[in-house]
Amino acid sequence: MDSGSETQGIKKKKEYAINRLDGLIKKIEMRWKELSCGVVRKQLKQPEKKKAVVEEIKKEVKPSIRERLAQNVAKIQREEAERKQLNKGKSCSSDLEL
Repeated sequence: MDSGSETQGIKKKKEYAINRLDGLIKKIEMRWKELSCGVVRKQLKQPEKKKAVVEEIKKEVKPSIRERLAQNVAKIQREEAERKQLNKGKSCSSDLEL
């Protein structure tokens, strides 16, 4: 009977240690995020670094925006062509009814 209670005691100690380590890891991760965000904020508040970051973002964003605009233009042109096709079909059918 002692060996069973000893193994249960060992399991409980392991679970306790694991839970403590998990809590510690979570605290470290939270603190790391806080510190890294603070550093980034300080960096971005400096005008010369802020300008460089903004320019980099603009370079990365512009091509995707241009692609979206081109896709939208193509979509609009297709829709207009379809409308013209439908309007031609309707006008022909209305002429036949008269």
